Amino acid sequence: MTVRVVLDLNVFVAYALGIAAKRTTSASSYLVDSVGQGVCPLGSLQLVISWGMLNRLQSVLIRKLGASEERAMDFCSLIAKIAEAGAFAESPTLTLGGAGVIALKDEEDAHVLETAIAGNASLLVTRNFKDFLEQMQVIKRGEIGQINASGQQIIVAQPNIAAQWFREGKISL
Repeated sequence: MTVRVVLDLNVFVAYALGIAAKRTTSASSYLVDSVGQGVCPLGSLQLVISWGMLNRLQSVLIRKLGASEERAMDFCSLIAKIAEAGAFAESPTLTLGGAGVIALKDEEDAHVLETAIAGNASLLVTRNFKDFLEQMQVIKRGEIGQINASGQQIIVAQPNIAAQWFREGKISL
């Protein structure tokens, strides 16, 4: 089984902060390491990400975390390579927003969800669970939800829940 997964930018930011603090045992670390390897007990993994998400991440790393432009570019290039090396060897997508199909207040959250839909993702991992409530059917309050959009179902989960699923090899709703 191949899981197509979107890791929201906050997961990558938590990963980068963990590396800087020499913490490598967080849920975000496990998730990023797993997609980097392309496999976990759950099965093969394909990272779904867009160029827009990578550009935003680069900006956040520079402006909010004080990373140099070169380091931020290298980090984002590495993430793009993870997507390209995944089970389906896909390049980051060019997801065009602004169609108004996704009704979320935050434009960046709408773009993340549009990327998940365009990339046929089955799992969206985010620390900002509440930001997707407008589109979501809540399964477990504050932790797990499901979005039905464009004929597909996307499970939305907090990083600690998704990391547990990756470790155990099963998605438990």
